[in-house]
Amino acid sequence: MRLGDLGIYKLAGCGWHYMDPYTCIQEQGSSTEAHGVSPLMAEAIAVQETLLHAKSRQLSKIC
Repeated sequence: MRLGDLGIYKLAGCGWHYMDPYTCIQEQGSSTEAHGVSPLMAEAIAVQETLLHAKSRQLSKIC
């Protein structure tokens, strides 16, 4: 989101980390959103990314 004519963009860093309790394999990921999102929206995006990754790995239980 551009703020006025200053050319300043808000960035939100989103990240996730988890460990498979059976294999002890740890995975992590992150992304940067340049949409001027609020801190709460950045958290929601991080949760969404985590759930999408878990779904792609066919994980059925998330604690």
